[in-house]
Formats: sequence, C-alpha cells, structure tokens
Amino acid sequence: MKKIIKLTESDLVNIVKKVLTEQVNNNINPKNLKFGDGGRRNPNQIKDVKELQQKLGFSEPTGYFGKNTKAALDKALGKPTGNYAQFNPNIIGKDKTRVAEPISNLKTKKTLPSSIESSKIIPDITGSDRVNKELFYINARPKFNGKPFFLVDPKLNIVYAFDENHKFIAYSQSIAGADKQQEKIVTYEEWCNISGLKYDKFAKLCKGQEVRSSAESAKTKAVTPLYPKLGELHKRYQAPGIYQTSSVAYEKGYTGKPGVPNEFFMQTPEGVQLPTAIHALVNRPNRVTADAELKKYLDTEKNKGRIPKEYIDIVTKLTSNYDLSSGCFNVDPTFANNPKVIAIAKRKAYVFIMSEKDKNYLVVVPPQSQDEFFSELKGDGQMCRSIDSIASNLASEESKTSIA
Repeated sequence: MKKIIKLTESDLVNIVKKVLTEQVNNNINPKNLKFGDGGRRNPNQIKDVKELQQKLGFSEPTGYFGKNTKAALDKALGKPTGNYAQFNPNIIGKDKTRVAEPISNLKTKKTLPSSIESSKIIPDITGSDRVNKELFYINARPKFNGKPFFLVDPKLNIVYAFDENHKFIAYSQSIAGADKQQEKIVTYEEWCNISGLKYDKFAKLCKGQEVRSSAESAKTKAVTPLYPKLGELHKRYQAPGIYQTSSVAYEKGYTGKPGVPNEFFMQTPEGVQLPTAIHALVNRPNRVTADAELKKYLDTEKNKGRIPKEYIDIVTKLTSNYDLSSGCFNVDPTFANNPKVIAIAKRKAYVFIMSEKDKNYLVVVPPQSQDEFFSELKGDGQMCRSIDSIASNLASEESKTSIA
C-alpha cells in the first residue's frame, strides 16, 4: 500500500534548499570545519582550513577558522551574515568575499575615543588617522580595559595620555630618538654592557663591578652609563611595542617645577628595564629651539584636542630637526608635571610606542598571542587588516567631533 504525502509549495522549497545546501556544504566544507579550528592550537587542521579559505576566495589564507571565515562560509551557503562593515579594498586587496565583524558586536561606538588628528576644520591628509587606528586597537583588546596608558607616535613627535576610562587627558609635542627606529628592543642592561659596566639586577642600575646578591648591591655605588655609546651603535631609539611605566622621579637636569616628578621610567610588561623614558625637556639649546618650533604649531589647536595640519606637515618634512634625544621622549614640562599624567604614570600605565613607518605602524600583537587575540576580536588571520579597515571607516565617521 502506497502512502501519499501531500507537500505544500513551501515544503518543497525548503526540501530543495536543504538538499542544495548540503551539496554546497559538502563541496565547500567536506570536513565540516568550524570556528576555532586550525591555527596554532590545532596545527593539524591548518592545511584544511587554508583550502577552505581558498575556496571562499581569501586572497591570503591564514589557516585559522575565525569569525571572518565563518561569515564567508555562511554567505557561500546562503545564510544571513548580519550587518557587516565593508572593507577598504586598498587595505586588504581585491578579496571581496571577506567580511568584517559587525560593528555592533565590537561596540566600537562606545569605546573608540573621538578623533584627535582629524576634524571638520582640518583637511583629511595622509597619515591623519594613525592615532585613531591605534586607539581602536587598544580599545578592542579586553586586557587593556580599565587601564590608563600613554600613546607615543615617534613619527608625529607626540605623546598622548589617557586615563583608566580611556578618556583623553593631555598631549605634548616630543623631541624623540635621534636614530632610525628599529624592531629590536634596547634594554638598560644592554646599555650597561656597551658602556663597559655591569648590570645590577637587584637595583636595576649599572655598576662598576659584578653584583651577585642584594647585599652586594646595597654596598656598591651606581655608575651612569655612557650616552655617546648609544650614538656610536645607533641605538638612540626604542622599538615599537607595548611597554609600561615602572616608576616616576624628579630630575633637576630636566625642565619643570622643582621637586615635581618630571621623568617616567619604562619597562617591558615582563619587567625588563629600558633606558628609554618619557621625561620633561632636557634644557639644551638645540632641543629648546626644536621644542619651541613644535610647540608653536601644535598650540594653535591644542585647546581643541586636535593636531593642526601645519604641525603634521612640518614634523614629517623636517623630522631630523626634532629627533635629537638619546632615545627618550622629551615632552613639555606642563605635560610631565600634570598631576593627572603623573598619577597614571605611577600606576604602571601601558605605553604604546608606534612605528615610524608609513605603513604597518600599529603596535604589533606578539606572535604567540595572535590566535587568542583574533579569536577574542572575532577576527580572522594573522594580520590586522579586518580591524584596520573598520578603524579607517570609524575614524572618518568619528572625525566630526573632537576630544572634550
């Protein structure tokens, strides 16, 4: 006896869709790869994920199945992908199948500080969104939530300060390192060694003899390492990266109010001491002259929290005139003596030192943390192209306002 099943037109459409979807899925994703597969945690799946990404049209397969891979797969299968931001093709190439994480999911509207460099008054010029992109990255990383930070842009010779709510405090022109920035970190211990001294790990100072214990450390006198040695070896710079302030002090050789902290020492997050610091301007004729020039251009818009086009023009064209230090960042004494700035420096504030490059200038995510970082951001890949694109769009969108 035959059983007759009556199907509506809608039922037939759904059955056909299901069959076609299964066929497409079997062709595109025969191994049923899912979010989180591949990457460093699942190296045996990297090849399979790359093959899937190639089928989906990724111009640079990464081998990690993240949010963008899922979105591209959903799109190929006819599933809704949500209100995704559009990529800037100039940043990621001609890969039109990749999509960014929904802006609403990242909550960037609530966390991205208003534009510093761009405004309705100042024209949109090359490099004007450098700082805004870096701020986006900082706000997109959960580990920096509720943490104050300094943002240093050696290319534009500016140091910025933000409180624990990532609210803008102040910024200052900066006399930066005299040598071309390199990728290798310069440490205080290295400075001791090239000066012919021994590094005392207990006091974190240079000594004239080797120190083997804290008791020996207390009995030996510190010796100042040699600044000329940094110049001879072209080490008057600090590599781009994420650092922290370690302590604050008053140095009478720097400008500012007597007795008020005007120097913020720096270290790596792991506690490795650096010879680099953020401090008030060294009172030397060439630095004072250079600082006065920068200050003149910067102060025209400083009270509005913006960076004038004239300032960016002069600092990029005549960069050698303003890169005169031995690696530290000389700032305005009013910035160094600002109570709010001193307060965050005392809290081991993060210090993000950007690259001087015109491209790939954002602080780099440590290679060992890339999978976790992009998984948290629901991004995809080993480079920050997707988030970089969102930042570009947001920077132009947010540029209508300035910092309060």
